[in-house]
Amino acid sequence: MKTYHMIDKRDRNARSELKHYTFEQVKAYFEPNFEEFPELHEKWVEIKDISDLEDYLNDEADGMEVPFIFEEDCVEDEDAMIRANSFFKCAR
Repeated sequence: MKTYHMIDKRDRNARSELKHYTFEQVKAYFEPNFEEFPELHEKWVEIKDISDLEDYLNDEADGMEVPFIFEEDCVEDEDAMIRANSFFKCAR
């Protein structure tokens, strides 16, 4: 199962960067409020893959640096993703 790690270049944190997200979770993280930003929401709905999301974020940044990068990863299944995320959340 394909997963992604979201890395916020403004706030590097090894534990949070190891967390696995599905594409749907990554996309939902960046969903604009429909009532406040209907034009952005229309563009957001068209996002089909991580490349589309990166393009969307670049457009939204309007020439400024996008603070997020995404690294692709793989886990066996959803249960393995949940176990890994639980481990990284509890690890000290």
